[in-house]
Amino acid sequence: MLLKQTLYKVEKELENIKICNKISFAEVPIMIDKEVQEDDDLQLTSKGCERTVSKQSLLTHEDIAMLTTNKNKLKKDRIEIEVMKNNLNSQMRQIHEEGMKKVFSVFSNTFSKLLLNYKKEVEHRKRLHDILVRLKGNIRVFCRIRPIVAGEEYEKNLINPDYFDPDQINVTSDNGSNKSFGLDKVFDEQATQSNIYEEISPVVTSCIDGKNVCIFAYGHTGSGKTFTMDGPDKNPGIVRRAITELFQSLKDQSETIESTISVSMIEVYNEKINDLLSPSANTLTLRLSELGRQQIRGLSSTEVVNVEQVEQIINMGRKNRIVSSTAANISSSRSHSITMVNVRIYNKISQITTIGKLNLIDLAGSERVSKSQVVGQQLKEAQCINKSLSELGNVVLALRTKATHVPFRNCLLTRLLEESLQGDSKTLMIVQITKNRKYLSEAVSSLTFADKISKVPVKQSPTRPKLLLPSHDGADNKKYKKSLSDITTDSDNSCMTDQS
Repeated sequence: MLLKQTLYKVEKELENIKICNKISFAEVPIMIDKEVQEDDDLQLTSKGCERTVSKQSLLTHEDIAMLTTNKNKLKKDRIEIEVMKNNLNSQMRQIHEEGMKKVFSVFSNTFSKLLLNYKKEVEHRKRLHDILVRLKGNIRVFCRIRPIVAGEEYEKNLINPDYFDPDQINVTSDNGSNKSFGLDKVFDEQATQSNIYEEISPVVTSCIDGKNVCIFAYGHTGSGKTFTMDGPDKNPGIVRRAITELFQSLKDQSETIESTISVSMIEVYNEKINDLLSPSANTLTLRLSELGRQQIRGLSSTEVVNVEQVEQIINMGRKNRIVSSTAANISSSRSHSITMVNVRIYNKISQITTIGKLNLIDLAGSERVSKSQVVGQQLKEAQCINKSLSELGNVVLALRTKATHVPFRNCLLTRLLEESLQGDSKTLMIVQITKNRKYLSEAVSSLTFADKISKVPVKQSPTRPKLLLPSHDGADNKKYKKSLSDITTDSDNSCMTDQS
């Protein structure tokens, strides 16, 4: 009990001391420990620094040695990599060159095969086209019945296509008898300009293949030849449609061909050639070139690149054409007009150049002198027109029959068309007639001639006919002149005789 009291007193005293000195007795050993710990840490830090400094001094020498070694090794590795890179590049170039050689070889062989196939395909297409034309005939004869003009003497049942055979036409005479004429194609008065051209189109594009194409309208004055060939602006005829299709076809093939188109325009008037695009020029002459081909010396020619240019040229030429008024027609053409379109084609694949020609001809109308009531200069014009039409008919008939003699030299018109009518050229004649009773005899004459040509069988021999130089008045000539006797009954055979 006494001991417990003594301890209590000691604790009290210590508590008082603690309060007085504002310090806890329990903190004294902690503070002593802290001081001791700080002293130890300081000693350890000092020793660590000494060791670190010593160690750093040793690592610097080692690093220098190691870096030197690594540097030398890297230099060696870089040289080896450069050598490997050069070798790899060389190998890659060699592989590339060998690969390109193989690819080029394969490409060349493939291209050669494709080129050969293309050439074969082009030739095959041409042969098929030629076969088609030959089956139909290199010379084809169509007939178009002119639509009725208000105020004229029209008889509906006078001339009509046969009901059972649309390519045959029937004519009813005054006494009620019927006569039939066969042609390659007949278009009634309801046929449109488009209907006509659809049948002609395959022939037109032959000039792109280097063929000579000749299209002309044939018939009496007032039968509608100019309408069929030219037509009004809103309803164009063969000429404008042919030019449009020609340029469109060339455009469609522009990736494989280069084309050059030039246009000339002439008229044949009283056995003389006039340049319709240069009316002030002297009368032109027809001569043989150095290559032995027909050449019109002094003829102007204009290169064209679009349809609009051609139309401007044709319109200018028409304005310069000679026309006059007759009893048969208030505006009768007194000359034959020929629009010549020369087509030069270079095929970039086959490297072949071809030259074709498209002749679009508006013939002057045949007429009976007694009906046209012409005298003086107009009589001379009528005689020249009738004679040249007669000779053109003789030439066409001779070609259709594959005659050994073709009378090209009997008049200027046929001499001009000689190259465009013979050989593998394509010729299309459109016989124009009307249902006007006033011109019934002229219509019958034209149909009689067309019927003769159409009924001549077409020979399928691929060889070209041998054409001899014709005489001016041979025996063969008389054989064909009779075919158009009905047309030229009232005209003198010589256009140089003036019966005024």
